[in-house]
Amino acid sequence: NRSGQLGNGTKTNTRVPVKVMDHVAAVSCSIDPSYGFTAAITKDGSLWTWGPDYKGQLGTGSRNYNTEPVRPQKIMTNVCAVSCGQNHAAAIKNDGSLWMWGDNQDGEVGYIGPNTNSEYPSSQFEAQPHKVMDNVACVSCGFNFTAVVKKDGSLWTFGRNNHGQLGNGKKDVNVYFQKNMPTKIMDGVRTASCGDSHMAILKNDGSLWTCGENRFGALGNGKWYLINMAGEITYGEGTDVLTPAKIMEDVVDVGCEYHASIALKKDGSYWTWGWNIRGELGYPDGDASYTASAPGVDRDCYIQSFPRQPEYPFTPKKPPKTFTVADFSDVFLEDYYAKPVQWAVDNAITGGTSATAFSPNTACTRAQAVTFLWRAAGSPAVNYAMNFTDVPADAYYAEAVRWAVSQGITSGTSATTLTPGAVCT
Repeated sequence: NRSGQLGNGTKTNTRVPVKVMDHVAAVSCSIDPSYGFTAAITKDGSLWTWGPDYKGQLGTGSRNYNTEPVRPQKIMTNVCAVSCGQNHAAAIKNDGSLWMWGDNQDGEVGYIGPNTNSEYPSSQFEAQPHKVMDNVACVSCGFNFTAVVKKDGSLWTFGRNNHGQLGNGKKDVNVYFQKNMPTKIMDGVRTASCGDSHMAILKNDGSLWTCGENRFGALGNGKWYLINMAGEITYGEGTDVLTPAKIMEDVVDVGCEYHASIALKKDGSYWTWGWNIRGELGYPDGDASYTASAPGVDRDCYIQSFPRQPEYPFTPKKPPKTFTVADFSDVFLEDYYAKPVQWAVDNAITGGTSATAFSPNTACTRAQAVTFLWRAAGSPAVNYAMNFTDVPADAYYAEAVRWAVSQGITSGTSATTLTPGAVCT
């Protein structure tokens, strides 16, 4: 927490969880191991950032070397997704527009702004969020590159490409002055995830594809390599992959970090591969190993070069639902009806069955259904006579029934009855 990465108002390290803010819907942490920053979206769509800001990665409009914000700062509204790279970030707004900011040494923010035209690569940054493109479904920021999937299923990448991580069939030699702008890579993509210098692509048919740096077996294609301090390959038979290649089928989700990846298959099983230095892949070894030497210390490190199921005790299952909608404890962001529920609450059509419950599996009565329709129409007042003997004049649904009858939406269950308590089928 030496640069305020925890957002708790201090720069003091802590070994126990500390509360930072309430009503959080999503969070993303930078992959920089030393000076990482953090971004969070609250349930009202506000985007907040905190931590080091020496590359404008907080999106506040300026960069600051010495007085890093140790408390969250609000920088945008109407945001539905965020992703943090090493020193750059991306946010998707509710209208599908993609906004980016931060380090732009390699064009990783997708545009050339006023602060990128410096002759010194380390000084190239964009501290102000800038719109990059529209109709975006998801975004993932890697170490110094970015992958974007648009709503039409097309995959676009930009930024550093020294290992072919952009998947465009090329590898840049001069990484400091090569600004790779957004380029379309393929169609039929559901989502993509970026690691340090590799990328995993999940297509609509459930197939998983990878490209980029294959150090430590990060691509999951059964091969790997190691390099020395000069960047020369010293061990292994693997090579970087410049064009996405398929490695798995029947995948429903994928995530990448540093030099490792994890995939979730349709049957609920997890599969991991890559660098396994501390058992982070879910097993104590790998299909290859090497010895890492430091003064007075020799340590065995493991590599898993192809997808493998974790062995540590746990029951394979889909990730638990965690983020709720409209403060209802029983409606999650992953639910197919989440957005309609949020819309209904925002437009005062329903307040749920209690302050914290929506009861999505509870059947609606005829009175409730007609009331929802009436509220969705703007709760109009009408002067219309109805002859239902089972609709009291002071009932909460009385005006809604009068409106529905006037619009021909219902004529009741008979000429004189609505049967308001009957369940809709």
